[in-house]
Amino acid sequence: MSDNTFDTDSFLDTQIEQNIDTTFEPIPEGDYPATVMDGDNAINIRSGVSTKGNAWCMMDVVWEIDDKKLAEEIGRNPLRVRQSIFLDMTKQGGLDLKKGQNRQLGFLREALGQNSEGQPWSPRMLQGQPALINVGQRPSSENPEIVYNEVKRVTRLV
Repeated sequence: MSDNTFDTDSFLDTQIEQNIDTTFEPIPEGDYPATVMDGDNAINIRSGVSTKGNAWCMMDVVWEIDDKKLAEEIGRNPLRVRQSIFLDMTKQGGLDLKKGQNRQLGFLREALGQNSEGQPWSPRMLQGQPALINVGQRPSSENPEIVYNEVKRVTRLV
């Protein structure tokens, strides 16, 4: 699929005889140098309405860990981990910039040197930026055998 086209009919008729792996070795908890991915899947926005009827919005930032040794040990390259940030929005659909709102986003921008007053900024400017990320693990609420990795904290790369 080098030309980025996906043939649904061909896929649905494809037969395989090999089992598909159901194991996943999570990234060990700890601090890692990483870079926000570049490209279409680097930053994703999700939104919806909670079961209580409250609207919500999240921004997912995908980081690539820069650790070749760890990638070899785990058997995955690249090593990617997601940072999910709840966004406080105004009724008009923009970021709420009042005091105390969007602190997680503020911490991320601060770590990347992108949180200066008067400096134009957009989420796409996160792409390709390096930082030190703290990776944690979270068990699935549906299946405790499944462990998810998530970015817990981002700090400036020294």
